[in-house]
Amino acid sequence: MIIPSNHALHRPFDQHPERPERIDMILRGLSRRGFETIIKRPTNRPKEVLYTAHDPEYVALIERLSRSRRYIDSDTYVTEHSFQVAIEAVSGSIDAAENIASGSRLEITLPRPPGHHAGRSGSALGAPTQGFCLFNNAALAALRLINMGFEPVAIVDIDIHHGNGTQEIFWEDPRVIHIDLHDSNIYPGTGWYIDIGSGEAMGTKINIPLIAGSRDPEYIYSWLELVEPAIGFFKPRALIISAGFDAHEGEMMGYVKLSSDLYGWLGSRIRYLLEKTPSISGVLVVLEGGYGPGLYEGFPEFINGLLGGDVRNLEAMANRARREHIDMVGSIKRLINKYYKIY
Repeated sequence: MIIPSNHALHRPFDQHPERPERIDMILRGLSRRGFETIIKRPTNRPKEVLYTAHDPEYVALIERLSRSRRYIDSDTYVTEHSFQVAIEAVSGSIDAAENIASGSRLEITLPRPPGHHAGRSGSALGAPTQGFCLFNNAALAALRLINMGFEPVAIVDIDIHHGNGTQEIFWEDPRVIHIDLHDSNIYPGTGWYIDIGSGEAMGTKINIPLIAGSRDPEYIYSWLELVEPAIGFFKPRALIISAGFDAHEGEMMGYVKLSSDLYGWLGSRIRYLLEKTPSISGVLVVLEGGYGPGLYEGFPEFINGLLGGDVRNLEAMANRARREHIDMVGSIKRLINKYYKIY
């Protein structure tokens, strides 16, 4: 795993949930599960690497604001170290992308701060805040892969919150297939199923807004009916997982509640895609959210499934998905099929 060496310097000055202890929870959870972790440190990169996804003026703003401790909006803090920490986080994601391009089949990077709410100039698609994020780690990794000749790239976002920054950055870019499963009732209030991209990218953005009260059956149904067929159709050269664990039933972030077994199953299905989709050179896992049990319990189960460990076979639970959710999935299929005959 790639973990920025100085991430702990990005530390809140109050009881903010995005804090260095998140990484400690992951490492403790992996150890409890019996995994031995090998930690790599990112390459040092200049701030100019950010310009492929972010406006230089925005980069300069974050650099200037990071001269002292402050909130840049009601959710997102910076300290005097945050700018350099965020560059190192991005660098780790780019390192992982380059490793995939060089033949690695699986890369895992744990950047702090997270990134999927960061658009080209900060808050995206009218969101009130940047949701703890400074620079979009997954987007910058995808763009590095594309620049190295790996296209299309698929980004599948499993965080409970919609990746509005990622959607904004790639809204008109058909080289990136963005699939996003999220709670439809919470921040940032974006990611409606009718949002499918623009111009040549129409149909390459698939939003799956889960209704309140969704649990494992609805998630499994969505994955099997929408995600896997889309990956099989578009045949991406690389698969990036924006891996948030805040939909875990032990977290307090929203109205979607997933079990640890679900995360194990999800890891196993991503491994299945890697093994059964010849176009995919490798899978890159980029940490997004998760602030408690999702990291300590959900993340290790996800890794277990991803590495081919024993997981519960949960496919049959899809038969218990609620009718309201099944109907929405049908609407998504009909809409996407107007542009690509996937379903």
